[in-house]
Amino acid sequence: MKKRSVGFCLFASLMLVSGLSFANSGVAGGTVNTPIKINKGGDWVKINAQPVSLGESPSTCTATASASISVPNAQGGTYSLGLGIDDAKPLSSDNCVRSSKVSRNSSQEVSDVCLFDGLVGSHSIDLYAKAATKKTSNAYIDKSGLIIHCSEKSLGDGAGTGGVTQTINVINNTGSTQTFYLGLNNKTYAPYTKLFWQNQGCLFTTGNDYACQFTLANNGTQTFTVTQGGNIAISAGILVWSTCGGNTGLSMAELNLNTTPYGQDYYDVSLVNGFNYAVSISPLASTNPDVPAPDSTSINITSLTGNSKIAGVYPAGMDICVASQSPPIGSGCPEGNYPNEAHAGTQYDPNPVCQAAQPAGANATVPIYNVTFSSP
Repeated sequence: MKKRSVGFCLFASLMLVSGLSFANSGVAGGTVNTPIKINKGGDWVKINAQPVSLGESPSTCTATASASISVPNAQGGTYSLGLGIDDAKPLSSDNCVRSSKVSRNSSQEVSDVCLFDGLVGSHSIDLYAKAATKKTSNAYIDKSGLIIHCSEKSLGDGAGTGGVTQTINVINNTGSTQTFYLGLNNKTYAPYTKLFWQNQGCLFTTGNDYACQFTLANNGTQTFTVTQGGNIAISAGILVWSTCGGNTGLSMAELNLNTTPYGQDYYDVSLVNGFNYAVSISPLASTNPDVPAPDSTSINITSLTGNSKIAGVYPAGMDICVASQSPPIGSGCPEGNYPNEAHAGTQYDPNPVCQAAQPAGANATVPIYNVTFSSP
């Protein structure tokens, strides 16, 4: 069994539900409302657990968790959430652990996402919490939620969600020749292969095994055709996923297409690592750019700020859309000085939404996406 974390955007559409379990269909979820004490300097405390019953074919499960951490006394501290499986406690250094500082006499919601690959049979997905250090105060988990979504086939077996042909056109309107980068958000080539992307003109010469690159002249277009969906990020001029855009800012287009189990598409522009180019994402029903796809939203982001009321964007430094929970840190990052661009609402119900979606239905999947990078 492999375990790795994924960006929150992968299943950000999942909503917490109370007392609900659909294990036979590969989905489980539930909330715990009873306060649970997290002791100062203690070990992991299990705060939620959800059963998942799978078949004998390997499956991939994505667990989305949240918890409301309250510190009722005069000293705050750093607290961690961790996702594990079958009573195996997470390691503090694990990718499936998320930490956040909580001030004294306050509450804060912390979230975590983890991917479990190659599961068969029955399992328990477990959510833990702990204080990060012995100096950290006691705290309480007032409420926790855990949603699990499992595909019928493993990400590693070369199978996708279903055969639907979709085209992604990357368009360079920056005014000069640019190097573009395409990153595989789950750090897996499945349901395709490295050769699949190389044959379409994206070369894995970036130094990152899961990011490829291609060059476009001004007004040029690079076309990618996918048949089983895909979860990708696209950037221009700077390697995709670069923290704070390598000190200059980084705009990214993110597309998660033909997702299981309903064939929905999710897409957004991420400014979590800053801004270097204007980005638009246009879902189209045909090659005519004047014919948008039905029931879909076009996104057009032209600056770092002014995006708090625009649907389909993760604003600057807002890694959970409505807050800067664990923003990028390091050289060139604004540290605690990110602009106040958060969307209203809560993490699971932002207003407006930070991901645009093509609704589920018989004709849900959009056939064409134009992703255009322009000078701001």
